[in-house]
Amino acid sequence: ANCPKEFLCEISQRPLQDPVRSPYGNVFERNIFKTWVNRNGSICPITGQPLGLTEVVRADDVVEAMEKWKAEESSKRNTSPATSPTADVAMRGSGNVSGGHEEGGADARAERPAAAEEELYDF
Repeated sequence: ANCPKEFLCEISQRPLQDPVRSPYGNVFERNIFKTWVNRNGSICPITGQPLGLTEVVRADDVVEAMEKWKAEESSKRNTSPATSPTADVAMRGSGNVSGGHEEGGADARAERPAAAEEELYDF
């Protein structure tokens, strides 16, 4: 299943895990935004307006909407005749995943900590 655009970080375009909202209405993954500020200063990557770490707030509404969407997608998969392991990985990729998979397996990329993913982005 494809993650809806509103559940993607506006900087990295990756699924959100710990979303924060700026006063301008933009939503970012907290760790990605921290990396942005550390590398580029306290400026919004979307608007160019001043924006520091203390000015973003947890986007609880986005978290709730993501959980609802995940539950609906899970329900759709459970009622379909066949489930796709790839869809399961995609669904878990937007939340914190703990245990249950052998290290280095197909799911290792989906379970990589956010800190490791930050290194992939060259802001």
